[in-house]
Amino acid sequence: MKKISGKFRKEKNFVFLLLIIVILGSIPRSIEIISGNFLFGYDQGVFFQAVKEIVVNHKLTLIGTEVGGGGFFQGPGWYYLLSIPFYLWKGDPYGGMILMLMSGILTVALSVIFGRKIFDAKTALTIGFLVAISPAIIAQSRFIWPPFIVSLLAVFFIFFLYNIFQGAGKFFILLTFIMGLMFHFETATGATLLLQLLIISPLFFIKKMVSVRFFILGLLSFLLTQISLFIFDLRHDFLNVKGMINLFMNGKEDSSIDRINLIANHIGVFRSNFLSSFQMTDLLWPFLLIVLVIGLIAYFRDEKIKGKIEAIDYIYKDAEGKKFGLLTFTPPVYTYAYDYLIWWYGNKNYNYIPHKEKKGIFYLLMETDPSKPWSYEGWLETVIKTGTILKTKELPSGFVVQKRINTK
Repeated sequence: MKKISGKFRKEKNFVFLLLIIVILGSIPRSIEIISGNFLFGYDQGVFFQAVKEIVVNHKLTLIGTEVGGGGFFQGPGWYYLLSIPFYLWKGDPYGGMILMLMSGILTVALSVIFGRKIFDAKTALTIGFLVAISPAIIAQSRFIWPPFIVSLLAVFFIFFLYNIFQGAGKFFILLTFIMGLMFHFETATGATLLLQLLIISPLFFIKKMVSVRFFILGLLSFLLTQISLFIFDLRHDFLNVKGMINLFMNGKEDSSIDRINLIANHIGVFRSNFLSSFQMTDLLWPFLLIVLVIGLIAYFRDEKIKGKIEAIDYIYKDAEGKKFGLLTFTPPVYTYAYDYLIWWYGNKNYNYIPHKEKKGIFYLLMETDPSKPWSYEGWLETVIKTGTILKTKELPSGFVVQKRINTK
């Protein structure tokens, strides 16, 4: 009876400490959720436009985002995952932030739960604590970005790999499935782990950790996660295969240098993320952090979603219910984020989507470039040109709104 009582007390203490760690990790990850002001830029606009096509227009996709300029694509898993909060929150990007927060909290919790199965309770709690306070991992819950889902998948990957080394070959099927899913969120990570798995695969047979049967099933499990890309390639003259071949077999003279720079960049990112977990050991860091935070607040005040929505509100209210046009200037050139917000927020609250023509009353919404605050003036002189200026307003967020009329 005493042994049972002692085990129950230890389990109770473990659960209590796990909850403390999860709460500790949730606080810094929830800042944007609480404020409702999060980054919604070019890439997020692309993501939500793609998900809108799936959920609203019922156009399913076989591919995800393009991998850099490589000419091939990631799997569509990120879009389909994002479609869940899109549907539940009726298109509000806030749902995407909830998804990222849940992913971060699960990463913390599962690192403890799986860590306990691999090590002991104290080690598992230590691992969870480090994951909970790591600035690099915290940031992943505060930004709608597909590679940040990989941290959650990595927890499963490590746990399944550990079980294989313990002789449980059936976990090879789950390991390859998780690795395949990673290709839907970040090709670089998935490809790196695939290469490593191929290198150590002979060890699985030599040590009789994985049977031939489980190895074949694992291969099929991986191929299952890529089936949409295979179908896309069959329909589009093997576009993905050609893109990957071009990436590694590029005949350009500087291709080797580019690949070396790519590898050096990944090493630099890893080093930066690793050291950031222990950055408080540098006494100079708190001062630099204060300076950095002040600078980031000033910089991101108008790229973040509240600044964009306040600008959209200003334009609709100024129009006083009359029809108008709206043209947008943004440093990245592409206006996906604004197009989506106008479709979702503007249409929902004002029952009107402005046209994009320079006729009648039309507004110009300009996002200033901090490094080149005058850059939108070139856009006014070369693209807009026409229309009589009725008024120009600089909003507190830094956006510039100009109202024009063209009677021609």
